Amino acid sequence: MKISLKFVFALSLVIITGCCKRPSMVRNAVTVTGDRQVRLTWSPNPESGTDFYRVYRCHSPSGYYELLAETPFEYFNDNAVYNGVTYFYALSAVNTCGEEGPLTDYLIYDTPRPQGFYASITDVSQNPATAGWDFSSYARCDAASQVCDIYYEYTGSAGYIVCSDLSTDIQDMGWAYSFDDISYAPTGGWSPTGDAEAIVNHVYVIWTRTDNYAKIYIRQVTPSEIVFDWAYQTDPGNRELSIGLTDNNSVEIE
Repeated sequence: MKISLKFVFALSLVIITGCCKRPSMVRNAVTVTGDRQVRLTWSPNPESGTDFYRVYRCHSPSGYYELLAETPFEYFNDNAVYNGVTYFYALSAVNTCGEEGPLTDYLIYDTPRPQGFYASITDVSQNPATAGWDFSSYARCDAASQVCDIYYEYTGSAGYIVCSDLSTDIQDMGWAYSFDDISYAPTGGWSPTGDAEAIVNHVYVIWTRTDNYAKIYIRQVTPSEIVFDWAYQTDPGNRELSIGLTDNNSVEIE
């Protein structure tokens, strides 16, 4: 069987161009909010020739995005961030021929916030001096102090997380497998009584009098104290507590 040189050339061209096909846009990028950390993940590019990814960062959605890192994986941990500061990201894929695909055309952003684990506050009737929690100082406080955001009260049959004043709100977000299952503070549904029963493995979101959002994850409940993990968004009015808006922290740019 005869094979023409023209056919061989065409076949070679298909193979070469197939291996060096320009990468498509990176899709499904999400961020996980951490304490002085932002973790980005995304879906693998479908092209077989994808070699690595580039991560860009900016301090505004419409500013100049500078190259932050290159990675062969579908994730990247940005540890060069400050709590309470919002960072915007863009991603691209690069193939084995060195050709870079388009930048993501949807907004990817995150605002790191402080967090802590295995904190505890005591029952207000037994030890009022350590029954309160001040999110702004990440510490226990007197339940009667002006800085107190929430305090613990055991009634004899159940324990309750109580807001310290009428300007603070709380909502039981229900059972959660992990602390980060609750990613974003709600806009409604706050407790009309200003308290919520403390239940193990439940996450509670708190809206403080200073317009800051926080969350706690109950690990243990006893008549004398509760043990919990906490996160506090230092950026006032920012409802981001974990992953972010619509649970994926990415918004299409219109």
